[in-house]
This record gives sequence, C-alpha cells and structure tokens, in this order.
Amino acid sequence: MKRILLLFASVGLLASAMAQMDFAKELETMQKTYQADMEAFYKKAEDDAKNGVAFDMSKGPAKGYIPKAFDLARRAAGSDTGAQALAFAAQLSYASQDKASFSKAIDALVEDYPSSPSLASSLPFVAYIGMSQADAIKMLSRIEDKVKDPEVKAKAVMLRVGFFYDDYNGTGDIPRAKGILNRLIDTYPKTKAAESAKNTLFAMDNLSIGKPAPDFKATDQEGVDFNLSDYRGKVVVVDFWGFW
Repeated sequence: MKRILLLFASVGLLASAMAQMDFAKELETMQKTYQADMEAFYKKAEDDAKNGVAFDMSKGPAKGYIPKAFDLARRAAGSDTGAQALAFAAQLSYASQDKASFSKAIDALVEDYPSSPSLASSLPFVAYIGMSQADAIKMLSRIEDKVKDPEVKAKAVMLRVGFFYDDYNGTGDIPRAKGILNRLIDTYPKTKAAESAKNTLFAMDNLSIGKPAPDFKATDQEGVDFNLSDYRGKVVVVDFWGFW
C-alpha cells in the first residue's frame, strides 16, 4: 500500500512539474509575441509621426495582453511563473497606463509573493504609473510593511522621496524629503538604497542651484594637477565628458 501511495505521489509531483514547465513556456511565448507586436506598433508610430500623428503609448498592444497575463498568473498560482506573470501584468498595465490593473497586479504580488524578485522588479513602475500621490504612498507603505527583504523595503521608501522632491532641478518639499531619506538610512543602513539616500542628501546640501560647487582635484591636458578652488572668484566652465 505504501508503495502505491509513493507511486501516486511521484506521479503527482511529476505532473505538477510538467505543468509548471508548460506555464513557463506559455509565459515566454506570450512575452515574445508581445515584443513582436510592440516592434510593429513602434514601426507604425514612426510612419504616423511623418504624417503629423502624435504618439500615444496607451494605444499600443499592451492592454490586450493584460487579461492573458492575469489568467496565466491564476493558473500558475503559487509558482515562480505565477509571480512572473503578475509582474508582466504590471509592466503591461504601466505601458497602457491602466492604473486599476496595475494596482491589482502589485496587490497580488505583495499578498502572494512578498519575497519574489518579481515584486522588486515591478517597484519602479509605482512612481511612473500616474496614480495619485496618496495612492502611490499607500501602496509603497504596504510593500514596506509586507515584504521581508530589507533591500525591497528600502527601495519602497526611496521611491516615496520622488513624490516630494525633484532631483532634476532640486526643488520640492525638501524638509519632508530629507526626513524620508534619513529614516531610510537609519532603518536600512546596509542597503543599496541607503547609499543612494546619502548621495541624494549630499546633492540637496551641496549641489543645488546657488550653492558653491564642491571642490575637487583633477589633471589638465598638460598633466598638471589643479583644484577647482584654485579658480574661486573667476568664471569657470566645467565640462564633464567621457566614452561609454
């Protein structure tokens, strides 16, 4: 009897493994098909632009794939593929600016896959999907509360800063942004986001418009060392360039 039970268990495990392989292949095929459709969409958009038609990303093929991604996530629930399908749904929702579907995908990832790398990869979309500040902060707070990985927690905190501070022009509610950054550093000191937070704080204090440029040492084209402070009081143009 035990042998029969073990046999049934082995058959069940094999069937489950084969099903997960099928789900993974289905997701891969879906993503490749979507990519091909996107390339065709971009090609048409280029042709339309020549005729003065404005580009509208929300009219791309992403929206049609969202139900397919959610359906696959439902059928592959509990597996890595299930999490990846939800992350794909989040990506598609971002591309089509479908806030409701995006929230649905992120909520499912937070609830069912809080430790999955798929949740971490979907986080940046929260800042750009166009949801209200209050809704975005609520979502990021829930992510910080639910997940266990300190890197993901810290990343969720770091994303909140962008709702209060524009690092491109150094404007916004700087005191509040600094408060968030300092909490991040204190709470998650060993994370990559903490290092980014330190850099952002330095930029706030030293690199904003009207602040003296921080001193640095460099070598001119003749091989002579110099400090920026050597030219203090003079008009100086600093040109940073390089090859990538």
